[in-house]
This record gives sequence, structure tokens and C-alpha cells, in this order.
Amino acid sequence: LARAGCHVMLCGSRYTGNDTCLIMEKCVKDLASYITHCKHTLGFEKVILCGWSGGGSLSVFYQSQATINPSQRVTSPIDLTQVQLPAADSLIVIAAHASRARILTECLDPSIWTFRISDIPPDPSISTLSLYADGGPTPPYGEAFLQRYRAAQLARSKRIDAWAKKQVATGHADASFVLDGTMADPRWLDPTIDPNDRAPGRCFLGDPSVANNMGTGLARFCTAASWLSQWSSTESNADAVAQIGNVKVPVLIIENGADDGCPTTHPREVFEACTCDDRQYYCVRGASHYYDGQPEKLLESCQVVLQWLVERSMVDISLKHNSPVQPNQLRQLSSSYDGSSAMEISSVNHLALVSSDMDRTCDFYGRGLGLRLCKTIALPGGGQHFFFSLPDGNALAFFW
Repeated sequence: LARAGCHVMLCGSRYTGNDTCLIMEKCVKDLASYITHCKHTLGFEKVILCGWSGGGSLSVFYQSQATINPSQRVTSPIDLTQVQLPAADSLIVIAAHASRARILTECLDPSIWTFRISDIPPDPSISTLSLYADGGPTPPYGEAFLQRYRAAQLARSKRIDAWAKKQVATGHADASFVLDGTMADPRWLDPTIDPNDRAPGRCFLGDPSVANNMGTGLARFCTAASWLSQWSSTESNADAVAQIGNVKVPVLIIENGADDGCPTTHPREVFEACTCDDRQYYCVRGASHYYDGQPEKLLESCQVVLQWLVERSMVDISLKHNSPVQPNQLRQLSSSYDGSSAMEISSVNHLALVSSDMDRTCDFYGRGLGLRLCKTIALPGGGQHFFFSLPDGNALAFFW
């Protein structure tokens, strides 16, 4: 999107790289800071909120809270009624699940009673629910088995809820725990469940039987308060299906057709729950969750977004309709321009770009990014050449 000419800001929360203590409502406050900065400091007239994967349900949660009357916003675990939440001008959700809580609940291993594999369950019969045990159930799974399996997953989640609530109520909100068995969704082994183009026996973390208990697995380490805010199926506020009905701005939802991380039912349920006047759904057929080795699928997704934005006058970009560059062409280009015959470059004096509006350019780079305007040159015919100082004697220049 940035290469196509869009101004893109990556919005990392205060929990980037570690969601052990993550509170969804604090992530909402973080998003508010970004949107406020875009509108009031950088001066953008329109801000489009785009959430991918786990950012999708968060973006829906944010826009919902920013839209409704402040008095109706959530008050626990963080009170958002007094927080300034500027609404985005449109919402894009890509390859996203309905909520962290729902995706985890559907991945919980119900053969584990509460936290650890070593827990001794009061009901030994749950061991028959282990998808990865020798002699365990094999796909395709029958309806009766799946109903029992899903009920046991929810029951395990509620047992963790009870423990977490007790910790919070007694002043131990940061009480921590290790959670085993978090990648046991029958979908990963049985492609007939919510079918799409995904490969059976794989998930977005690789082999699900390994990801189920590996140290870097989903929700492996958590605190009591964080569990209730982001992972609890009954306590978390950040459910896109429940929240998107409040959203009034245009909405685009993109499903990845071979998604091995977000089940196909999730984005479709979010779309069905969306009640805004302008909503659109698109499926990138064959696209995996991370677009691994699929530059053409990533390009298709970006082109859909750009077309959608242009049609709504959200961006002013001339779209090119050339055929997408194929993977073999990309490899040929990389081979042809590998840098082996490059001239020796000791330094760069300045990089010169073209601007159609020098006032806005200076405002963005000078006031927004804080660069120093170090030199100006009047060109014949009334043009201008402005230079912004960069480190080590370099400069960024613009012609107008």
C-alpha cells in the first residue's frame, strides 16, 4: 500500500512483541493516540483503520467504541467513557478472526483439565478427546464428537475464567500462569470442517501437534487480568461479531481463501453482523494467512484495498491495471540486479523527489516529522527546490 502511494502508519501497541499482560481496552487507547496524531498533528483529513489478523477484531472494537455514545462504552477492566476516541473514516479487516478469545477457545485442547498437561483431571474421560494421542480420534470427525469436543473446550475456558476472576478479586490481577494445549482445533486436521483451500494437517504455526505445546505457542504465558480481557470467551469485550453492529463508516472485509489461522466462518460472521450501509466482502482465493511465498496473492489483496479506497474517494491515486508480476519474474529481476557489478558509492549528497504541493510537503516533513529545512533554491520559471537536512550531511530534496 505504501509503494502504491498511500500514507501508511504502523500502529504497534504498548504490548508489541509480548502479549502476556495485554489488556484489549488499553490497546484501544493506544489506537486512539495514533488516530489523533494523524488527524491533529500530521493533518490528514481522512484516516482509514486497517486491521490484519489479530488487529482486525481490535480495529472493529475500537471503531465501535469510538462510534457509540461515550456513556455506553465499556467500563471494565478499563473505563473508556472518558477517553477521547476519534473515529476512523472507514474500516478494513483482512484475514482476521472474530476475536482472540474465540480463536483460542476453538484451539484449546480439551484433554487438559485447566492449565498444564500434568494436571490430574477429576474426569479422566477427557483424555479420549486428545487429537494428538496415539490411538486418539481420527478425521473426519463425526458431529457427536465435535459437539462433545467444543463443549469440553468451553468448559476448560470457563475453569480458567473462574481462577482468573478470583485472582483479580483478591488483588492479584498480575498472577501469571502457563497454559498448555492451545493449538488443538479439529479444523487443522479435518479439512471438511468449515472447508476452504487450506492444506490439512497444517496451521499458521506449522504442525499443529507441535504448536499445541511449544514454548512460543498461542497464549502460552498469561496473567489473570489479561486472560479475562483478551482470551476469555465469556468476559472479553473485543468480539468483532458483537461490536461491528455499531460501526457506521464504510467497511471492507477480506478473507484469505486458504487461511490456516483464521477459520472461514469468522470473517463471514463478522460481515453478516455488519449493518452499515456501505459494506463489501472479498475472498482472495488460495491465499494463506501470512501470504507465505505468495506475492501475487498479497498484491491481489492490496489491489482490492486500493480499488475500494479510490471508489470512495478515500485516496487520490491513479490505479494501474497491468498484469501482476509473477514469482518467476521477481526471481529473474532479483538475479539480474544482484548488486555484483555495482559502482563504488562513497556517499549520497541528496535524494531529489517531486512534490505537487510544497506547502503540504514542508508541513509534513518539517512539522510532522521534525526535519530541518536547510536550503531553498528558486528555479527558473517560478519553481522551487527545497532541502531537508538528514544525518551525516545527507539531504532530502523536493522539486516543485
